[in-house]
Amino acid sequence: MTISSFSGNLKYKIYRYSSRIYETEDKRFFKISAEGQNVVAGAELLLMQMSNPERTPTKIEALISEGISTGHYEMPQVDKNEGPWLIVPSSNSATNFRAKLLVGHDSSNHMSEDEADHDQVKQQVNSLQRAVQAYHPKFNTHVIADVVMQMADNLQHSGWEFLVKLFSNYQNLSLTTFQVWREIVANPKALILCFYRFEANPQFMARIESEFPVLWQVTPPELFIQTYKQVLDWLEQKGVDKQYVKMIAEPWYESILYHIPGFSEELVSYLITNKIDPKLKLPLPIMNIAGQDWLQDLLREHSENDVWPDSEGYELSKWYQNNSLGQIDINSLHNFQNSVIYLPVFLAAVSTGKANLSDIYDSSSNAIFKLKKVRDFDPNWFASMYTFHLLTFSELI
Repeated sequence: MTISSFSGNLKYKIYRYSSRIYETEDKRFFKISAEGQNVVAGAELLLMQMSNPERTPTKIEALISEGISTGHYEMPQVDKNEGPWLIVPSSNSATNFRAKLLVGHDSSNHMSEDEADHDQVKQQVNSLQRAVQAYHPKFNTHVIADVVMQMADNLQHSGWEFLVKLFSNYQNLSLTTFQVWREIVANPKALILCFYRFEANPQFMARIESEFPVLWQVTPPELFIQTYKQVLDWLEQKGVDKQYVKMIAEPWYESILYHIPGFSEELVSYLITNKIDPKLKLPLPIMNIAGQDWLQDLLREHSENDVWPDSEGYELSKWYQNNSLGQIDINSLHNFQNSVIYLPVFLAAVSTGKANLSDIYDSSSNAIFKLKKVRDFDPNWFASMYTFHLLTFSELI
């Protein structure tokens, strides 16, 4: 990062981790180093079996010379058939580093040579434990995603307990460390159900929101209703008395919906009760007036700010002008305001199938994080506009 001033430029190197772990040239040891430090004191290393998060990790002891740590750690001797393994910092480690993968299988023999054998491998994998072992970023990329699809149809699947143990025992690690979380996030239905299986744990939901490019405003609203009904059925199948099923599930449902950025009170109320706030059912000419009031509130709130987040604002403006979907009649005064003003309308169209995100944006992590920044610039504006247009495009009002 460079900070410019009249006296000159200051350059800073920003790292996500305070140190790094690497193998020595002879492949016999690991070493922890940091910027300007050859030996990092206080590092605590653990060996984790990725396919079995319930198993207590093994502490890797530092090599000591004359009572002083050398900064070297002996390479663990692991059973490849039980891998893969990770070397991770303990929750008490004085320094943090990116987890180091120890492959527990021979990559050259990991996959079959032809497509038929590949299909056979996929058919044999029905658990996350086995999927983690079988996963390969080049030769077997879909095996975890396939199990996640099974989990999305079965709340009794063993994979849910796997995830609970993984989060419980390794909360100090970034969720992005594990491919299983990436695949859960990539499947919106599975992610919503995951929130239920975690009993709407606010800490867990907040970490998903902050660590992954999740943009809920492209998710069809019916999916929230469908997954809620799925949870009700699951609780009944578990033997929970009917009179208690809703008492258990509804607080989870409400907590999940209120956690989602950009959802208004009116939208949450509709998703819970299936009833639409009467003030959103007014004729479009009156809603146009309401839209102008919302716009004036937005402009007044940010009147001294001429730096608004921008992400394809010109394309958004063109899309808005070229599509007649019954949207509120609003106009941006300045080009730098386009993204903030038109994005909620576009995302409402995406979530209801009236548009595709790819019409303007790609689905890269960087693009999604930029969209979240635009969405969160003024929560009141976004939530009001998104809710009205979501219900309008769904032909509910």
